[in-house]
Amino acid sequence: MREVSYLTSELVKYPSVSMEPFLNSKGIKEASVFIASWLKENDVKVQVLDLDNGWPSIIAGATDPKILLLGHFDVVPPGDEKAWNFPPFSGEIENGKVMGRGSNDMKGGVAVFMELLKEYPNQLGMFLSPDEEVGSLHSTSIYVNKIKPSLVLVSEPSGSTNLVVGEKGMIIARINIAGKTAHGSLPWRGESSLTNLLNSLEKLKNMLSNMSVKIPEPLREAYNNSQRIFGEDTIKITISVGVLSSGTVPTMVPDHSTAKLDIRIPHGVDINYVSELIREMGFEVEFSTEPNYYLGKWEELFLKSAREVGKNLVEVIDPADNDGRLFRARNIPSLCYGPGNEFNSHVYNEFVEESELENTLNVYTHFIKGAISEVN
Repeated sequence: MREVSYLTSELVKYPSVSMEPFLNSKGIKEASVFIASWLKENDVKVQVLDLDNGWPSIIAGATDPKILLLGHFDVVPPGDEKAWNFPPFSGEIENGKVMGRGSNDMKGGVAVFMELLKEYPNQLGMFLSPDEEVGSLHSTSIYVNKIKPSLVLVSEPSGSTNLVVGEKGMIIARINIAGKTAHGSLPWRGESSLTNLLNSLEKLKNMLSNMSVKIPEPLREAYNNSQRIFGEDTIKITISVGVLSSGTVPTMVPDHSTAKLDIRIPHGVDINYVSELIREMGFEVEFSTEPNYYLGKWEELFLKSAREVGKNLVEVIDPADNDGRLFRARNIPSLCYGPGNEFNSHVYNEFVEESELENTLNVYTHFIKGAISEVN
């Protein structure tokens, strides 16, 4: 078993869940200690820093790096553990796969970066956040203002043939609807908050799905690739109702209903305009990110380096996002390439292929050799 597979397996064993109400602060802390200890054992300078309110971030490698490796070691909750074919935090390795929650998103990518940093401890820097799955508000959002590298690399799962050059924007929205309770046999005497909520969701869906989207010319090829890989709706505004809460018993008309939505916005759409429309419909915007992208010399060098080791990559726009967006928003180039793929993130029986871990490390190692000479 190669070290990168072992590292991924060991990282998966820490239940570093960052989402309320399943937050596992102990698992997050223990994961940070493991990462820091491994780096120290391999002669890499490392700090575990609390940038905000008890969230331990990892800062390692060069003090003022020109090339920054960016990732996260937190994970989403496993959900119904009975739906798994193996314990979600087992880190089992079987049939060429490292299995468990976070193996794909993105402890495999973290393991790749740890191996890479071991080889280039003085030329590369690394920052790992403990709360990316909840917005990185306690980590990367703060750190981005303290450093200005020439290039940021992210090892989120991209698919082995995809180089992510940008992401769609995101809006997290909430709506609370009040109603009037009544006996379930006399619904006309009350007002169902759930019925009103569903009507509001349908109106929002119709409004956003009918909005015109004009993709900027430089990104058309990347969006075409994304549509081929992820599906036709990649180019559209999409809505996913992730949380829905209403009522207590079936015989009572509900008087309070709540929904939380994940809305993804493609390039060419004004996210501020969309946010305002959503607010006018009674929704609260809790969190939003602008769509952004990078195309330039680093992207060209990455594609060239990958070809030289037998990987023909295509540029894509990711329907999801990663923390590279925070650096791009400050005009710092950021690219994403990592083991695994998005179809295997946030699902039961999550896994990452050992071969993808090895291939990703190989691509990065070859790229870094050329990139270091470019920044020096």
